[in-house]
Amino acid sequence: MVLLQKSERSGYCQIKELIAISIFAALIITCIFYVGTIFVSEFANVGSYDSLIYLKMSYAPFQSTLAPYMYRILTPTLAFMLPFNHIINFTLINLTSLFLVGVLFYYYLKKLNFSQIHSIMGVLLFLLSPTILFSLYNIILVDFLSFFFILLAFYAILCKNDKLYLIALILGILNKETILFTLPLYFLFKLEDLKLMEAVKSTILIAAIPLVLFLGIRYYFGFTSYFSVVTIKETWHYISQTINVLINPYFAFGTLWIISLYNVKFIKSTFLKKSLYILPFIFMQILIATDVFRALFIAFPIIIPIGLYLFKIKDIKLLTAFIWLSFFVIFAYSLFIPLNGSLVMFMFMPLELLILIMLLTHYLSIKRTLNKKHSANPN
Repeated sequence: MVLLQKSERSGYCQIKELIAISIFAALIITCIFYVGTIFVSEFANVGSYDSLIYLKMSYAPFQSTLAPYMYRILTPTLAFMLPFNHIINFTLINLTSLFLVGVLFYYYLKKLNFSQIHSIMGVLLFLLSPTILFSLYNIILVDFLSFFFILLAFYAILCKNDKLYLIALILGILNKETILFTLPLYFLFKLEDLKLMEAVKSTILIAAIPLVLFLGIRYYFGFTSYFSVVTIKETWHYISQTINVLINPYFAFGTLWIISLYNVKFIKSTFLKKSLYILPFIFMQILIATDVFRALFIAFPIIIPIGLYLFKIKDIKLLTAFIWLSFFVIFAYSLFIPLNGSLVMFMFMPLELLILIMLLTHYLSIKRTLNKKHSANPN
């Protein structure tokens, strides 16, 4: 009877927690969307070349267009199937996907043994990232659903749930090919429980259907030379003409890149340590991506958790150094914002401001604790 009551209380607490994080994620997304639509011209609209192609695809998802866009059929197909205006359809799909990512990311961080507070901080870091704000500004994209399937794949591997991982792979490959970057992580994590050849066999088996889909889609629409030397040269020429090749990747996570790099030595999770091995694959996208910060942001299930370790460290000098770094980055960003009334460039600010607030809050918390200890033991 006592065990039953404890089980009921536990289930009740879990439901309350789910409702709370769902409301929290929904409120943050609603606030971002509301502020964007009120203050930013043409927010949540067709704002980029990619958006135009995906919007065109939503009218005829299985008609050949341009590579690699034409291979990413899931989001445009869903937009085609929904009964509303196509822009509204994309908005509904992407806001729902973003909400699901926010909720799942909370539970993913808790599974990595972060506290409730740190997990909520991680969700905030995700939702206020430049890539998220950019993708809300350019709402006709496939990014949010891709983020969901990538996170679902990470969560499934972490939970050692092969069925869930297979579902994430199959649906993810229909939306964007970047889901395949999770396969090396699956293999490395399998090596914990299986011998080398068994891990190889397991990886091949689970990758079979997604790879057939990957090749089948390309066979249907036609193989192209998208991953060619010509594409790489054209992409690098475009990047060099528009924004510094180092600044563009930095926008993906901002100061969190530096924080995460410093925190690598503090990683306790075996899963996160193994996940570092797939970062080189993710960085290879720089060769063919124009919006590099968007391409690199799929590393959020790795970079954000590693960055959160800083808020477990009680080192006043270290925090002071990062606070000054954050101040400097915010000042540097402000110099890039044009004085023409355009607020689009502010998409890089919220994450840096959030990081600074978190650093200051953590710093003051440590100082308060130290002062209490000093007052209790004056000698």
